Order: sequence, then structure tokens, then C-alpha cells
Amino acid sequence: MTEARDGGADIEAVFRNGLSGYGKAPYLTTNDLLALSERCLGADRVICNIEAFEIDGEHDVARLDLSLHGETPDQKLESWSVRAQDSHRLVGDLVRTALQETNPVMFAVWLDWAD
Repeated sequence: MTEARDGGADIEAVFRNGLSGYGKAPYLTTNDLLALSERCLGADRVICNIEAFEIDGEHDVARLDLSLHGETPDQKLESWSVRAQDSHRLVGDLVRTALQETNPVMFAVWLDWAD
């Protein structure tokens, strides 16, 4: 059985369901997170929340410094395409920082999109 910390997320399922990290959906690797962000750009979806976890041996250590918790009210007034571009830029920044860490960093995400 795949553990949440093993990676191998089904990006299309995360995209379709709007979340990852709980139940059978594994955490996203940095590559998975970038791929999901690229997928969201073309669909005007936004990665609105990211919880980062440093994988330290047997422990998943929450990394608030590599997490994103929602958008500001002003950001939510922007068009979906602008919000998706902003989200993609932030994801890129987080991934670049995460890749500099000694231990792997993995992510749980939540998406937002128009009804």
C-alpha cells in the first residue's frame, strides 16, 4: 500500500477532486505540485491552500514557512486567470525553496474555481 509520504499523486484526480493529502490521496512531490499548477493555469483554477511537510525519517514535520493559507480579499477580486497566474508564481517560489532543503518536502493542496 502506498503511504501518503511516498509521492506518486494522481494529478488528474487531485485536479478533479480539488484536494489532496487525505485518505488514499498521497502528498504531492515538488514535481507533482508544479504539474498540478501548470494544469490549473489552463483551467482558471487556483491552488488556494498548500500545507508543506518536511519528511524527516518517520516524521512528517509541518513547514509553515513553505505553506500557503488562502488568498487575500483583494486577490479574490481578480479574474480567475490572474489568480491562477499568481498562484502558479507562488508555487514556483515555494518549489524553488523546498528543493534547497536537506530533507524532501511534500505538499497537501486545496483548489478553488468558479462554480
